[in-house]
Order: sequence, then structure tokens, then C-alpha cells
Amino acid sequence: MNRPLPTNAILTGVSRGIGNAIASRLAHEHIRLTVTARDAEKLEAAAAEWRDRGADVHVAPGDITDEAFVDDLFAGHAERFGPLEALVHSAGIAPYGSIRDVPVSTFRDCLEVNLVSSYNCVRHAVRAMDGRGDGKIVLLGSVRSHWATFGDYGGYPASKFGLRGMVEGITRQLHQEGSRIAVSLVCPGKTDTDMGNPKGDADAMPPDVVADAVLHTLRAPPGINVYDTVVFPTTMRVW
Repeated sequence: MNRPLPTNAILTGVSRGIGNAIASRLAHEHIRLTVTARDAEKLEAAAAEWRDRGADVHVAPGDITDEAFVDDLFAGHAERFGPLEALVHSAGIAPYGSIRDVPVSTFRDCLEVNLVSSYNCVRHAVRAMDGRGDGKIVLLGSVRSHWATFGDYGGYPASKFGLRGMVEGITRQLHQEGSRIAVSLVCPGKTDTDMGNPKGDADAMPPDVVADAVLHTLRAPPGINVYDTVVFPTTMRVW
């Protein structure tokens, strides 16, 4: 049985890849959306297509690592759609390269986008949801937070291991306080996107598979947390 989804949500990293697939699926479910990414042109083009299908989508292009932008993002959503019911944070980067070649600045940028921005967005979402007493927060992790098999990912596995630890700490705190806000991870394996499958391998799974996992997490009834979902193709080497 399909349980009701949230009626409104903020989605990050929506202009392409997994974030775009998630937003498209939620727009199809007529969830009122605030969507953000750095590429304003791609973001608006995607939103126009969803609006043509009857979706209520507000576009807010910007840099998710900019704290002032994030303040405005959450405040604008509340003014437009009312109390926040769901956040899906999928913005991220994956710098490739050997430890010999990837500079510290690139490693730092990876942590800033994948981990620090996640903390800031979760913080805003929890504060917004406190008044309701419940809500859904879903962060896109990675199978690399469970198995760091390959060695050409620079700071990527470090950022995703950190994200997993952060989500565990926040989730334990909220549940120990009696909060029904669910903070969850969806951890995809090799996915057919520019970032997740730069070599174009045929065994990568489509982004819609990850979108389905996010919808499953969002459909959990109030007070239930689908905490850590790992999704990967059976052909993927993970051990």
C-alpha cells in the first residue's frame, strides 16, 4: 500500500543526475517543490517541463555552500508553501584523481559541498520542522560510505563516511529527545550520471532507481525512520 507523501519539499542539486530524477518523480506526485542548483539555466528548463505537467515548482538557483543563500532558501520556501515537510539534499561533487595529484583545496571543496552544506541544510530543516513535530529529511550518501573499494575518488569517500557519521549522530539525538523527525540516508552505488559513471560503464543503474528509493523513504509513516538504504547493481564490486 502506498502511504501519503509529504505535500511540500526542498530539493538540492536538481539540475542534473540523481537530484533531477528525484525532483521529476516528486513533481509527478504533485508535491510542491522548491528546487535549487548552481546552474540556473538547466534548473529553469527542468522546472518548466514539470510545470507543464501541472507541478507547482519554485526555482531558487544558488550556491548551497553560501550560508546566506541557504537562509533565504528555507525562509522563501516557508513563505511560499508553509511549514516544511521534507528536505531531500542531493547536492554533491566527486573529485577524481590520485592522492598524488588532488590538491588540498579540492579535498576541502569536496568536504564543504558534500558534508558542511549537508549539516547546514539539515540544521535549517530540523529547526523548520520542530514546530510540526515531524518531517522527513533524506540525504544522498554513497555506497562508498560502506565500501571504499576504488582509490581514485580523492576526498569523496571521506566526505560520505563523514556524512554517514553525522546523520547517525543527529538521528540519535532527535530520537532520544522524542522527536519524530526522520533523518535518513540513501546510499547509491554506480549510477548512470555524469558524476557517478564518467566512463559510461554499461552496468550502472539508472537514476530513477535511486529516486524510487528516496520515495520509499519519504513514504514511511510518521514516527518511522527508513534510516540507511544502500542501493547498487548486483554486478558492482563492493567487497
